[in-house]
Amino acid sequence: MKNKLTILVLFILLFSNMNYAADIHVPADYSTIQAAINAASPGDVIIVSNGTYTEDLVINIANLTIRSVNGSASTTIRLVDGVGIDLQAGATNFTLGIASKGFKILSGAATTFLIQLTNAPSGVTIQYNTIN
Repeated sequence: MKNKLTILVLFILLFSNMNYAADIHVPADYSTIQAAINAASPGDVIIVSNGTYTEDLVINIANLTIRSVNGSASTTIRLVDGVGIDLQAGATNFTLGIASKGFKILSGAATTFLIQLTNAPSGVTIQYNTIN
């Protein structure tokens, strides 16, 4: 009995500390893409529903994927000013868009850089997006 209890306790301790990747839905879970990014953990996938999202994005989370539900014809990120999408050093292995699930990315009136890689994050993939 003691061995079974020890195994059960070890099993619970082992799996209680594991982080599982989550799907985060915009706007169902968070009203903005940036709010979803702020709540995300490494490995999460942010899934953005159809619509236009007027905001700049700062990403500093590893292994994060941001994709749309129906692609660039249905989902737009309209940047505001300054650096539109700022991928910081912690954004290693970041992905923006997957097969047919990207975004239309539009420059704001005061946007200086549409997408900037700050301090060289590695493994960045930007695909299936239309950038204007």
